[in-house]
Amino acid sequence: QELRVAQQLLQALQAPGVGLAVGLDYQLSAYGILGYGLMSSASGAAALALARRFLPLTYAFACIAQRSRGDAVELVFTAPDDIAPALQRFVVERAMGACARLLRDVLGAGVPLLACELRYGAPPGAAAPRLLGCAPRYAAQENLLRLAAADLQAPLPQANAVSRAYAQVVHALLQD
Repeated sequence: QELRVAQQLLQALQAPGVGLAVGLDYQLSAYGILGYGLMSSASGAAALALARRFLPLTYAFACIAQRSRGDAVELVFTAPDDIAPALQRFVVERAMGACARLLRDVLGAGVPLLACELRYGAPPGAAAPRLLGCAPRYAAQENLLRLAAADLQAPLPQANAVSRAYAQVVHALLQD
């Protein structure tokens, strides 16, 4: 049902590229107990692992894979094949924007992205929003966010093992 509403809005707005802006508006609190678990993680790497584990319980329709590339970590986003191309773009961009927002909220505003790449063409008109200080590069090979692996290893200021464990238990119960 959410995808139908998004499809109708995209058709009415005729605004390709709006997904990034929508995703950037997703605050950590929108993720409920998962957001609490992310914030309580010991490091960015632990937060990413938790987010990927419980991705099916979020608003994301895009798949997110993680890989290491030298001193960087890349998050690669793919859309489901069974939806219209404009909707594929929207769900991927929304997931990328939301992920960038979560990274900022969990790691802090001072942690930059090394790259933001999208397979899609640049939207006409206004410039796309910057993601953690990084301007998107369009017509790329993949949809990805790249950040320094060292930034994910740093301890998080709000780390709390008990809170994170609680969040994991609650989400595991919801997933079953």
